[in-house]
Amino acid sequence: MNTYLILGIIALILVIVFAITFSKKPTLVEKIKKLFKKEKITPPVKTIDGSVNFMEVVNYFKSLKLDKEKHIPFVAKAEAFKEMLKFEPKKQVALFIGVFDEKSNEIIHPQIIESDELDAKTLEVLGNEHLVVLS
Repeated sequence: MNTYLILGIIALILVIVFAITFSKKPTLVEKIKKLFKKEKITPPVKTIDGSVNFMEVVNYFKSLKLDKEKHIPFVAKAEAFKEMLKFEPKKQVALFIGVFDEKSNEIIHPQIIESDELDAKTLEVLGNEHLVVLS
């Protein structure tokens, strides 16, 4: 009888370990796309002649006084979210920036920044990613 109990406990532990190991948490991109399935948004557009300065983007987020426990600031290539944004680009490149609020599960402070080009730091930060979380 004890053998069956021990085997049952081991089987239960293996199932729990398997579930924890292979359960997939949705990425921020998946969470944002899920939000947009409800409705498209029309963020305000800031147009810059010339190049986007990444430090201005960082300073914008700093000015918001975000709560690190629930707010996730992000920078994304707007083209990756074009089906979800009500936005007609007028410049060469556009960034979609905002803050994902984990508590309310919504995007706050959304904004499009369009410009003629991205500065070297923005290109470095984005790399080949569509969306980058800033910490």
